[in-house]
Amino acid sequence: MKPKRRYYDDEQCKILLENLTELGEEQIKYKVAIILTIFTGVRLGELMGLEWQDVDFKTGIVSINRSSQYLADKGVFTKTPKTESSIREVAIPDFVVSLLEEYKLWYDEDKKTYRSEEEAMQRNFTVGMAGHIDHGKTSLTKALTHIDTDTLKEEKEREITIELGFAPLLQTEDLHISIVDVPGHEKFIKRMIAGVAGIDLVCLVVAADEGVMPQTKEHLEILDFLGIKGGIVVITKIDKVDETFTELVKEEIRLELESTIFSNAPIFLVNNLTGDGIDQLKTMIIEEMKKIRPRDSNGALRLPIDSIFSVKGQGTVVRGTIYEGKVKEGETLWILPKGIETRARQIQVHHQKREIAFAGERTAINLPNLSKENLTRGDVVVSSHDFVITDVIDVSLKMVDKLEYLVKQRMPILCYIGTAEVLGRIVFFDRKEIESETNEVLCQLRLEKEVVTKRGDAFILRRPSPQETIGGGWVIDPNGQKYRFGLQ
Repeated sequence: MKPKRRYYDDEQCKILLENLTELGEEQIKYKVAIILTIFTGVRLGELMGLEWQDVDFKTGIVSINRSSQYLADKGVFTKTPKTESSIREVAIPDFVVSLLEEYKLWYDEDKKTYRSEEEAMQRNFTVGMAGHIDHGKTSLTKALTHIDTDTLKEEKEREITIELGFAPLLQTEDLHISIVDVPGHEKFIKRMIAGVAGIDLVCLVVAADEGVMPQTKEHLEILDFLGIKGGIVVITKIDKVDETFTELVKEEIRLELESTIFSNAPIFLVNNLTGDGIDQLKTMIIEEMKKIRPRDSNGALRLPIDSIFSVKGQGTVVRGTIYEGKVKEGETLWILPKGIETRARQIQVHHQKREIAFAGERTAINLPNLSKENLTRGDVVVSSHDFVITDVIDVSLKMVDKLEYLVKQRMPILCYIGTAEVLGRIVFFDRKEIESETNEVLCQLRLEKEVVTKRGDAFILRRPSPQETIGGGWVIDPNGQKYRFGLQ
């Protein structure tokens, strides 16, 4: 039975809106949705499905399009509702806008929403260093940040990156940029995927004396599938070759990037040891970041864990990049999909103690009364019960250009989503196998373990054996069902 629509006069609205202050630091979007629900009589579910650009607080107008397809696209309903298309504009009264100002929220022109003053002043981003092993990613990170991210004894002895490394590139009042250095060796590809899953821009590092190598190509494919749109090509070790050879390497890179989202990426020549070109590269990274829309700090926290360790006298600490929302010291948190309740005893961002951390920031959270043995990379720290835990996902999949082997119906796959690596099987809806495919394929992933995901999240698929990346794409419906149609 559909809920009755309720309309209120101005006086009733004021009373109800004043009661919203009891929500304290609850989701800002949820507050706004309640306000609009009260005033317009439109169902809360429909309003929660709206994009922010549909709600213009500046002019006091909300455009509500309740077409079946629109609501289905927004993920408001899992099944398309039987409603006719209609668009209407509803004016938001001045006192509602005034009340929003009383929440001390700032209007964001880019996102057509309100954010807190602290959020409005700060933009947080992460740059990924990707590329083949021994092409100079770690030394480039050190040249940019003056920090050696290879800290493990084994990394020092073998002179290769094994674990993810992080360092702050820029920390100003309004712009925070971190760097993640990922392993280049094929054996550590799952760590590479976990590292780049939360980045906003990538530096594709290519050594001048070797040019494009196998992991250069695989990293490029993975970045393309993950939808990383910002890219800079950095050619290192320029002191090892002459100018003519360097030009040949640049041409090779341009050909490799020709059909990717990095086809127009700028190319920089640097020497990590002498510092030649480093300042110019840093300036370019900062300028590129200013063009990128920051992650949304409104709403609940979602932090996929990529590192877990213990600190003597403090207990368990988890680290990761905040995908969305924010976390506050003392806040109650949950570890999904395990469902473990905990709290944020202490928060650090690049070893600096903080009371609050926002989306896009590289964050460490101290979790009391929790053993690190209870946690695994791929678990997700959240501040709400609203996130979906699932093991059946409907997806849109794009295959790599050249498959070494057939991808067959219900074959085993390794799915990388967020920082999680999960075994599963692929189920096609309209075919038994794929040898080559340039179009996106609608299919389903049936996983052996639950993951935390939402519509629009990117993922990577690899073959367990022989190991190879077979494709990637985005989540259509995290609540997939075992449909009767499809080839068995």
